[in-house]
Amino acid sequence: MFCKIEADSTPNEAKIAKIRAALNAEPDNAQLWMELGMEYSQSLFEESIRDYSVAIGLSPFNGEYYFHRGRKYLSTDQFPEALADFHASMCLDCVDGQSWHYLGVALYYLEQYAEAARYFRKALEMNEKNGDDCVWPEVDWMWMSLMRAGDAQAARQALDLVEDDAYSSESDMAYKKRVRLYKGVDDIDFFLKNVSTVDPLDTVTELYGAANYYMFIAPDAAKATEMLDRTLAIPGFENAFGWKCAQRDREAGRA
Repeated sequence: MFCKIEADSTPNEAKIAKIRAALNAEPDNAQLWMELGMEYSQSLFEESIRDYSVAIGLSPFNGEYYFHRGRKYLSTDQFPEALADFHASMCLDCVDGQSWHYLGVALYYLEQYAEAARYFRKALEMNEKNGDDCVWPEVDWMWMSLMRAGDAQAARQALDLVEDDAYSSESDMAYKKRVRLYKGVDDIDFFLKNVSTVDPLDTVTELYGAANYYMFIAPDAAKATEMLDRTLAIPGFENAFGWKCAQRDREAGRA
């Protein structure tokens, strides 16, 4: 399984200095370049991409390096480049569900929705096989893809791939709340009353779920636009998937 731990949002200068000192002694050490990229990965995306690229140049058959660079390509809206990296990552390590998931995300942003849904379904299968509890996000992304592909029936069927009260990790709880809304387990009033006020990232994710509800389940252009605008009004989360999706929908006039 690929490492899910990322660096803090502010680069740790002490760690960076230590890695650079090690690189002075071992400039061809691909793992050190990858670690340097990780230190930049949450704020200095181009620097991170640069260091991951060096790691790939030194060790071109390491799927993890392509995976992490692909993540940063997504952050910088370089979607074809991200797609290529996730394909490479998947070819080198086809059993890790994360590569399948993010390949689906890249396809989603490229508006290849039906194909994206296929990869989210495969990511779900891989996660279940590997004992990974990441279920709710895959179902959510699958539903979004199929709805945008114009296949509402398949989208509804995708929601049934997870039980209403199935386990969710704390980090995936926002997706669980969204899927329960799409399924009709929770109504929109209950959902909105319980939008997270603790973690702004969860707030972004959940408000965008409400926008999806008003775009596809109970169509209401004014309310959908309101939810998109509330999502976009949360500062500092421009690289969050919910924020990016809200921006794209708002610019395209999908509400």
